[in-house]
Amino acid sequence: MGMKKGKLLSGAAVSIMLLSACSNDIESIQQALDGSEEKQASAVSELQQVMELESQLQNAFQTGISEDEDLSSFSDGSASVFTNIDERKQALENLDGISSELTEQKEKFAEIDVQSVSEETVDEVENTIQSLNESIDAFATKYGEDLEQQRDYFESLGQDDTTYENFKTGIESINDSREKTQSLLAELDTEIAALQNLQGDLSSQLDAAADE
Repeated sequence: MGMKKGKLLSGAAVSIMLLSACSNDIESIQQALDGSEEKQASAVSELQQVMELESQLQNAFQTGISEDEDLSSFSDGSASVFTNIDERKQALENLDGISSELTEQKEKFAEIDVQSVSEETVDEVENTIQSLNESIDAFATKYGEDLEQQRDYFESLGQDDTTYENFKTGIESINDSREKTQSLLAELDTEIAALQNLQGDLSSQLDAAADE
């Protein structure tokens, strides 16, 4: 009888350990999921900030050239367009930091011994976070170049030798560059939507696993 009880207790101990492992699995995945959703929301917020500030640039530019007859505020950097550029640059720097934090969340997913949900879904979340980070980096790099181009252009307007032709070609160059940036932004939107869908799928799987 003693042996039988021992075997039963041994089996119970194994079961308890397995249940504990499943519980830890769910908890770890949930924490990584929550973290990725939080960082993604922060990335979207910074992108929206960039776009909102960009929408204000035209008005700042028009106000500057209409109120500053000799355009000295453009040559000395005090025109409001430069504040706009600096604020967008700060948002890009914030976005870069969020990208690093997303990488940390990806690594957390990679460290989990997935048992309670689809390992394929978790892998897809990891891969999509990686793709999103690459899209963020590509967008931030290109947009940073755009900001420097805009800064150089606005500064040139205050120079004595600036002509109407310089004014015109500068605007055209900025608009041409913006088209490529918009295509990168579209790719970024696609990656964000894909990650949101996967996060929703994984969240549903976690709810189902927790109810079992």
